Amino acid sequence: MPDLFLAQLFDLLRRRGWLLAVAFHGAEQRQQERRYNEQLSKRALHGVDGIKSIGVTAWGRLMMRQLPASKRES
Repeated sequence: MPDLFLAQLFDLLRRRGWLLAVAFHGAEQRQQERRYNEQLSKRALHGVDGIKSIGVTAWGRLMMRQLPASKRES
């Protein structure tokens, strides 16, 4: 019985064009998420907010110098 109701509901939505709109909205949202993830990847690769990866590496080296010699080896 619920399957028949859902089939009729989807048929009505399809005829009205709403189902197409919902599917389009889902695809648009996935595309926006993909763009956002690509931007995050680029920021992680090239440095965040103007801090370049070479600066981060230099910062890491400076922090390593601050560690005692026993911790630097591991």
